[in-house]
Amino acid sequence: MRIVADLSLNFQGLDDILDTIKAVQCDYIKLQWYSEKDLYGTGSEETKLNPEWLPQIQHACHESNKRLLCTVFNPDKVRIIDPFVFLHKVASSEITDRELLKQIALCRKQVIVSTGGATKDQLLTVRGLLYGLPIIWLACDVEYPAKRHNIRKMLQLKNWFPNDQVGYSDHSLDIESFPIICAHYNAAIYEKHVKPTLDHPSYEKHALTVVEFNEMVDAMAGKAPKFTANPHQRVFNKDLNKWVRPIV
Repeated sequence: MRIVADLSLNFQGLDDILDTIKAVQCDYIKLQWYSEKDLYGTGSEETKLNPEWLPQIQHACHESNKRLLCTVFNPDKVRIIDPFVFLHKVASSEITDRELLKQIALCRKQVIVSTGGATKDQLLTVRGLLYGLPIIWLACDVEYPAKRHNIRKMLQLKNWFPNDQVGYSDHSLDIESFPIICAHYNAAIYEKHVKPTLDHPSYEKHALTVVEFNEMVDAMAGKAPKFTANPHQRVFNKDLNKWVRPIV
């Protein structure tokens, strides 16, 4: 199973992105590049992700033995992003954007598609537009943060598309139980949002810190969890010859 760390827009600048790439345990780093106009058809064309950063981000991924992904929401941005990404990612909100899918198809790369609440007919249309390309379908939580999961949706996707790979895009804060379940059911991709350890009010509430994300990856790999000392736990003081609480 390959792990996608979705940094999304959880950064304050290029340094936050580069530091996260170095620190987080994953196979793929994913960003999102969009403007208000890309999402809603009107509004500002300003984007938080500066496309001039892409060569440095791609290089940092290469140095850390990771691959770069980036979700776009505008067909015109597909060709710009294509030289820097290992494969393309389609957000669940964009699976009905035929022009976006056609531009992605022209790149002839593998595609990850988040399915959200899409119907089988909608996904068959996507499969037709991306004909001949390897696709990984992701069952996708539609709550942010998610309070429940649906592993059956991932299994249903495998039934619908037996020749394709499937995985899960998890928007919960669970760092152990459900990730391990996905690994048990042989998810090809497991995606989770991540944010720098130094938090910021603008960051997504369903994103894990780098430390939490790495603990999750260790749990999925079957490694023992790292327990931190409890500052209220009593310890035995030999000088006083009694149990005391440490001073913190």
